[in-house]
Amino acid sequence: MIRTIFKNIISDTVLKIVIIIFLILLIFKPMNIKDIDLDTIMILFNLMLIISLVKRAKILAYISNSIINHVQTTRQITAYITITSFVLSMFVTNDVSIITLVPLYILIAKQLNLSIVYTTVLITIAANLGSAFTPIGNPQNVFLVEFYHVSIQSFLANSLILLVMGMISMAVLIFFSENKPLQETPTKDVRINKVHLLMIAGLFVLVLLAQFALFSIWIDTLITLVVVELFSPKSIADVDYSLLLSCRLCSFS
Repeated sequence: MIRTIFKNIISDTVLKIVIIIFLILLIFKPMNIKDIDLDTIMILFNLMLIISLVKRAKILAYISNSIINHVQTTRQITAYITITSFVLSMFVTNDVSIITLVPLYILIAKQLNLSIVYTTVLITIAANLGSAFTPIGNPQNVFLVEFYHVSIQSFLANSLILLVMGMISMAVLIFFSENKPLQETPTKDVRINKVHLLMIAGLFVLVLLAQFALFSIWIDTLITLVVVELFSPKSIADVDYSLLLSCRLCSFS
């Protein structure tokens, strides 16, 4: 497992570019260990572990089959998953929405031989637009509400224009997406373990509480690692450690 993780890290082109940029920036700005946002990196690590569990528990396959069985065109798939990203990010933050839905769409795209890039970009845009509307949509909003003592009513009143503009923007972008009829695609009968589903849901709740400083991120990480080790040890190797290292290096700059 360790060999696989190390091999993935050293072969990552993006990480190599980030390292080069980091070394250049060190010439102009000395490194300060205090600049590392370690909590954010640990939250991202936990989310990656959870999404890996979701994949291995076949939950994404189950959801993708449900979507495939209820749509007729490629645009309907794009609309369905983009709107879901827009709404979901209002309540579980933009990061969680993106990390959850992008793997789901890629799974669907591979099953139906669809283009990946355009819809993936829409998922990301929708998550960021939707998260801007609510006080818990992203950490920045939480900071604004708590630091400046903004009431929820006042926050929503001021962010309403963002919601309206976001909905219009998403509608336009979805309209310009590819619209081809889908051929009937046979799907395998996928069954999910309800115990695993509840376990993963619990881990999601804990990482969300940690994101808003309502629960210790370190205890959350320990719990997540124990659960992963008990139910799916291989999920630890699924984490994109190159991305985590890139985030850490970027936090210095």
